[in-house]
Amino acid sequence: MQKTTFGERGDLLSFGIPAGETHGRTFAFKPWRTADEKAVCAIRDRNRGITPAAFASEAMAHFLTEWGSADFTKLSIGERRLYLARAYAGDVFQTWIQLRRAAMGDDFDMQLECRSCRTEFVYTADLASLELNVADDGEDLRQQVALLDGFDWRGEDVRTVTIAPLRWSLYETQTASINTGMLKVRAAAQAICGINGKPLAAPLPESALDLTKRDLEAIASALDAETLGPQLAIEEFCPHCGSRVRQSLSWTYDAFFSGKASGRGGA
Repeated sequence: MQKTTFGERGDLLSFGIPAGETHGRTFAFKPWRTADEKAVCAIRDRNRGITPAAFASEAMAHFLTEWGSADFTKLSIGERRLYLARAYAGDVFQTWIQLRRAAMGDDFDMQLECRSCRTEFVYTADLASLELNVADDGEDLRQQVALLDGFDWRGEDVRTVTIAPLRWSLYETQTASINTGMLKVRAAAQAICGINGKPLAAPLPESALDLTKRDLEAIASALDAETLGPQLAIEEFCPHCGSRVRQSLSWTYDAFFSGKASGRGGA
């Protein structure tokens, strides 16, 4: 993969939707007007228990007119949602950030706190300069991970797994009740697309992953090592003590599509 910025990439997906021998990569939105503002808020009013990623999918399905090789103007909202759920998460995160840029511009105010001196300050991030990893045309994003201990799957001693980037559906189902361990196992199960060099006909169930801690961490590290799409960490220096402040960009709707400075996110 290659590194670029939102300003340089424009409306081209990081990976795209396969269509025959090519990948459709362009995407486009209709303008966000007052009627759309009411429509988006009505989606949340009807679905108070919706996860942040599922709400983002609903909003993007409302605004997208083109996405990869698909003409969204000819599809129902449900069909659009299915396209997004099956896509690589990096493409969907990129689309979400680009929707915010199209609707509100590149300046995004963040409320930061220095962990060294506890100084709080507002930092204006430039979304156009936000970096993202994009795939070359025809690039195979799968990678093999060697397991030190392995696991048994239907009588086979699995010593290597092939993994692919995570799909957006993983984030759509992520709720506050899912702890980090559950999420790590779920991500590994979704990412594994082959064992011992052979492709899998269907994803492994989570119950099949009887992994040791070090093997689970090896898969998690491989997934994090070269992530497709946006790099969501913002870095700035504290104006009081000069320490480096690193914070995740708050991408949930209330923070990301507000004119107010967003609250503190994860480190």
